[in-house]
Amino acid sequence: MRAISVDTAELTADRAVGLVAASDVRGEAGEAILRKGQVVTTGDVERLRRGRQTIHLIAPDPTDLHQDEAGRRLSAAIAGPGLEVKGPTAGQYSLVAREAGLLKVDAETLLRLNCVPNVAIFTLFDDQYVPVGEEVGAAKVVQLVVAASDLEQVETIVRERGAPLSVKPILSRRVGVLVRERLKPKPRARFQHAIQGKLAWFRSEIDLEEIAETDGDSLRALSGQIERGAAVVLIAGGAWGDPLDPAFVALERLGGQLERVGLPAEPGTLFWLGYVGEVAVIGLPMCALLAEAGIVDLIVAKLLAGEHVTNRELAGYGHGGLLKRYMSYRFPPFGHGDG
Repeated sequence: MRAISVDTAELTADRAVGLVAASDVRGEAGEAILRKGQVVTTGDVERLRRGRQTIHLIAPDPTDLHQDEAGRRLSAAIAGPGLEVKGPTAGQYSLVAREAGLLKVDAETLLRLNCVPNVAIFTLFDDQYVPVGEEVGAAKVVQLVVAASDLEQVETIVRERGAPLSVKPILSRRVGVLVRERLKPKPRARFQHAIQGKLAWFRSEIDLEEIAETDGDSLRALSGQIERGAAVVLIAGGAWGDPLDPAFVALERLGGQLERVGLPAEPGTLFWLGYVGEVAVIGLPMCALLAEAGIVDLIVAKLLAGEHVTNRELAGYGHGGLLKRYMSYRFPPFGHGDG
């Protein structure tokens, strides 16, 4: 491309038509004649010649792309499953969730793409729960005219590594909840309301059961939940620091494996995760299930999206694991509309 400075009195159609305005151009009365990024037409030339001023135009090379076309190709390349592209607005395209689910961001691919000249892609956090219609990212080519080779580089990276953004749907699944104490009617109703409110966001069915703190009851209850098709079983209460706690005993007798005890997050430290086959079993305090939202809800969302959460992933929650009230945007907005 070439930048051109020209006096409008000397402007001709054969010289200016097809060029791109480098900035807004206004008439003597302040009216807009050209907007930044606008492609000059014959009519524009006639209006510009009525006044006299110096304007800046960009002459694209034959292989160059206008910002809007380049942005369209960029956003189309990076939008994976579960996303739709909207725009442009001021050269920027939005990536919007087509369905409620878990936002997946490949940070390394995103980094490589943002190293390409003139490319700017910005997103919400990886593994954030997003409702339908949520803007999860945006993309913009920052220059008004760019070389087509920039976009070819983007498309090559995506071909080799896949789209960096997608939304993984939360599956409608059965969730068992085992409460390790007998609740009176009022606390039980409050507890059930809180749990149902959360799981409704995830379109999951709840199977709530109160059990005694014995090895036999824990074994029967956990086995029963698995037989009834639970994908995730939440066990509220118990002595998570005791290796002989009935929940741990039941997990072992069913052939399960303990993935991790303790979570590097506050609140959320008192937590454990195990598996019986593909069924995830989570132990946590009752207060964690009654809380509005927290780190455990992010883990449950991953499990309900069909992911197998590992010890290494849980260890990674230490970065950003000191949770403050202003960080509530990271969690599902339970009680604030539909998921």
